[in-house]
Amino acid sequence: GYKWYDYHNLEVMFPFGYGLSYSKFSYDNINIKENNLFDFTISLDINNTSKNDGYETIQVYLSNKSSKLFQVNKQLVKFKKVFVKAKESISCEIRIDEDCFKYFNPEKDKWVVNKGKYLIHVAKDSKNIIKTFEVTI
Repeated sequence: GYKWYDYHNLEVMFPFGYGLSYSKFSYDNINIKENNLFDFTISLDINNTSKNDGYETIQVYLSNKSSKLFQVNKQLVKFKKVFVKAKESISCEIRIDEDCFKYFNPEKDKWVVNKGKYLIHVAKDSKNIIKTFEVTI
């Protein structure tokens, strides 16, 4: 899967999450708001710049930059599929909650969160990152 290719820094013809469409999209006004300790809201505008109505899937990946344990470079934690009419824009939000930060610790036999620095990536697919935010948990 995409995690193995990312870990080995290998290029692929069609990255994970790549979708074929007759529409073209751009993103604007990408912001993040911290609601609570493990709770963030990403807001953005999606513009359909083509002559065709279409669907776009916004993907959010997470990277743990301070973990002492082996973890993948980035992991898909949320996505949202939206419909945008030709030459129009919509605003949408994606919420990142505590479950997105958890991993299973076999020594403790439960799901836990590592405190530290995380990167939250807003992306078109696993290789095309639009914007990255750094947060501290």
